[in-house]
Amino acid sequence: MIRLIGYEFGKIVRRKIVYAALGALAVFSLMLYMGNGPQSAISRLPDGTYIGGGEAVAYDKEVAAEYEGELTEEKIQDILERYAPGTPDGGFWTINSTYNTVQNSFGNMDGSYNGLTVEEAFPDYQGEKPLLLGYSSGYTGFIIMGMYLMTGFGFVLIIALAPVFSEEYSRKTDALLLTSRHGKRLCGWSKILASYLFTLLTAGVFLLTMIGAFLAGFGLTGGESSIQLNDSFLLEDVPYFMSCMDAAFDCLVLWLAGALILTALTLVLSV
Repeated sequence: MIRLIGYEFGKIVRRKIVYAALGALAVFSLMLYMGNGPQSAISRLPDGTYIGGGEAVAYDKEVAAEYEGELTEEKIQDILERYAPGTPDGGFWTINSTYNTVQNSFGNMDGSYNGLTVEEAFPDYQGEKPLLLGYSSGYTGFIIMGMYLMTGFGFVLIIALAPVFSEEYSRKTDALLLTSRHGKRLCGWSKILASYLFTLLTAGVFLLTMIGAFLAGFGLTGGESSIQLNDSFLLEDVPYFMSCMDAAFDCLVLWLAGALILTALTLVLSV
């Protein structure tokens, strides 16, 4: 059985179109990381100069650490007053992750405080714990990249797994296979198991690489803060307390589950 699984797995990965699809996904993932990783961070210092990359990430973490914890109206007002650029269009400026997070829900067009309370700005939130402010940019970047990456991975799965069963029909060898000793059972199961092995291995490689890259760039800072408080308008309507760490973990589980479900659907269509 193990030999059959290895043979079927080899048939999947040896096709040139699969190599091409995996290569394209690797390039796509690199592009996504460049747009969501630490090198994409931009922050404005109090003197008006801008910094980027790792320097901006370190500065954003420093600002977030000063205000981390329960989000209150006093903190909101202090953040908006302290870091506002002082221009009529200040609400559209990129300042730092903490300012931009608060500005999304509590700022006017000029960057000033709009007077909303936390409850008014997040009417759907019914959690017992208060919303916790912290550095969430690394987690939101991870989730955004993962969503696009796993969408692209879905196309790779379809390209790689669609011929698993249909290849015998196209080559007119299905009758020979089905009349063989193990054609109906062991061969069929080996194809299924090889397909799931391909899904788990490839998804695991891409996701583990992404996790490692984001850990190296952002670390685990801000994992306990609320995912609703971010500067990317992400998951703001979640009605219960969810930390950034919980959101990232849940996304990983859902991405893997989606990949496994897509594998099953592709195999059904292939049959």
